[in-house]
Amino acid sequence: MIEMAASRGPAAPELAQIPLPFFVAVVERATQRIIARETIDGRVDILPGSRRAGSREEIAERIPLPPGKSAVDYEILVGFDLTADQLDYNRRQRGF
Repeated sequence: MIEMAASRGPAAPELAQIPLPFFVAVVERATQRIIARETIDGRVDILPGSRRAGSREEIAERIPLPPGKSAVDYEILVGFDLTADQLDYNRRQRGF
């Protein structure tokens, strides 16, 4: 289960639906090689007059394991699917 929250800023007073696309990826633990990746179109609906809202997404995935492998050999990563502009902004803010 993934829970997200969003706040409406002063530049978006009428925005009622905030898109929050995120990804779920399966990677090999040892090499960090991506085995599978899916983008999900998450969103948070903010009602008129409210500044904040949240959303909950339930995801059920079946991950077949090859012979000789176990679940401990893999990691599941979840994160926001940022645009290039959003990623550049975040990097500038943190001084990377």
